[in-house]
Amino acid sequence: MKLNVKLVAAIAVLVLAVAGLVFLSSMYSATIPMGGSDGNYTMEVTLDRDDFVYGPQSWKPYESKLPVVPGSATDGDNRFVMAFVDLRNTLGKNITDSKPIEVEYIFKWLKGTAAFHVYGYKGPTTVAAQGEGISWTNRVEGAGASGLYVTGAESGSLQAGGVATADNHGYVRVSNDPMYDEFGNGTYLVKFNKPGGGLNALQILASPDGSPQVIYTSNQTGKFYVASGSDNSYDTLLLLVAVNGTMPGDFQLRIRAGH
Repeated sequence: MKLNVKLVAAIAVLVLAVAGLVFLSSMYSATIPMGGSDGNYTMEVTLDRDDFVYGPQSWKPYESKLPVVPGSATDGDNRFVMAFVDLRNTLGKNITDSKPIEVEYIFKWLKGTAAFHVYGYKGPTTVAAQGEGISWTNRVEGAGASGLYVTGAESGSLQAGGVATADNHGYVRVSNDPMYDEFGNGTYLVKFNKPGGGLNALQILASPDGSPQVIYTSNQTGKFYVASGSDNSYDTLLLLVAVNGTMPGDFQLRIRAGH
């Protein structure tokens, strides 16, 4: 009888252990476990630490350097590695595209802080890809500022990469298949011609009908929205993801986007 009791208990423990493994694997399955119809998403990508090829640096590209996070110095020690993702969606070009773009994310083993910013281009598609169009981005600080900042468990050192365009004129490579690839190398030009130009024209929202805001969260899974802050239309939109702290070898970030 005692043997049977021990056997049942052992089986119960085994079942719980297997259930735990199934739960963990479902968190990081190939399909992002989020709401919404799959038909609404035109872009999906999984990034690992090798996709963060820029940095460490404490600023994001603009006409003059902008901090990655509000209140942080552009020449300080709070440094991030960066990846660019082509959202493969447009804004304001037709009735469907007038709606904000929904972006969903799920992190695996985020240790530090992740920041999300957005860049946009206007112009004939091949011209925009060559960097001859107009560029916009979201404001980091001050009136109309917006951005998403996801906090992980700890801070630490980062691997070194390249520099994400040291001034107002430089090419960046996207980590997924670009919507337009005029040069055949997956790059876009980040270009701003004057102080204040193109700032705040793109915004990050917590809800599709919300206002631009700076969002802080510790949720490793969530969504946000990219919207136009003006009547502009956008041919190309890039998401900048910046991460500080330790990046384990099995770090992953899954993103999908669509209207």
